[in-house]
Amino acid sequence: MIDSLKRFFARNLAEESRKTADPDKGWNERDRSMYRNFRWLLSRLPSHSKVIVWAATVHAAKDLSGAKGFEGEVPLGSYISRKFKDRAFALGFSAYAGSYVFTRQPVRELSAAPVTSLESRSFANRDSDTVYLSREQLRKFGSVEARPLGTTFTTARWDNVMDGLVVFREERPPEYLPR
Repeated sequence: MIDSLKRFFARNLAEESRKTADPDKGWNERDRSMYRNFRWLLSRLPSHSKVIVWAATVHAAKDLSGAKGFEGEVPLGSYISRKFKDRAFALGFSAYAGSYVFTRQPVRELSAAPVTSLESRSFANRDSDTVYLSREQLRKFGSVEARPLGTTFTTARWDNVMDGLVVFREERPPEYLPR
């Protein structure tokens, strides 16, 4: 854990990190550090343990090289996918509509999903509040715009980015409870 803390300080507080010419370096270093922490935790479990890693889709992704605007970014999920091959499963999340919040910021509305987006097309002719898309279903969409990597739309072949995707009709921000 001390090594993780050292990596955090080197990545986020060092003068050199703030002046780097490579803006992806900090992001990639963060995910590499997440993977090192994952390996450390995994080494303390009995062999053949099943593990679930809960992370934002942008970190859980297997491969971002084909996602427009994310080229060069190496997510935690890529390391896990490389190590565990088909024994790993990257599940992503997205939303058709709704609102979201980042820590210490006001609630914001998601932009309307374009009719050609993966989210819009997922709910065509469906009354459900949630849709699950398998890797095979994602493959059938081909290269399409979607927002599982954040709040804005980007184009990718989503079957290369993840193995499955849960799409919510409406995303809602967490409600923080008073202490």
